[in-house]
Amino acid sequence: MSLHEALSFVHASTAEDLRTLSKETLIGILRTLNPEDVQTFIFAKNIKIFGGINEYIQDFFAKQTVQKILAMPEGSSKEMNKQGLQLTLQKMDKYEGVTLENKNRIRRALLQTNNFSTAPAAGGKKKSRKTKKRKLL
Repeated sequence: MSLHEALSFVHASTAEDLRTLSKETLIGILRTLNPEDVQTFIFAKNIKIFGGINEYIQDFFAKQTVQKILAMPEGSSKEMNKQGLQLTLQKMDKYEGVTLENKNRIRRALLQTNNFSTAPAAGGKKKSRKTKKRKLL
């Protein structure tokens, strides 16, 4: 299934149909998509299920997804989750019709995830002065 077909499926389905997709059906769709397309499909599915982008954002923040990921122990799993979180937040931020309140919440969360890094002594990346200066401006 192509991304176009997967998105057509979302468009043609009701929110209830999408909410009650069997695990097997969902996995079958996801297996046919590349990782970027999987995120696009899931994003579109969730917007439809929640009745719009702002409702999806409200639910997303109500589940404290950002805090849960940032509280994870250090490691590759946390980094993968953090990258996925940042991509989702960026998609939300760019989506048309997002309220100013939700845009502010998204941008605060992006700042949290971008500023959260392991100390260099623990194997994290050292931030350059150039980056620090840019963030202050």
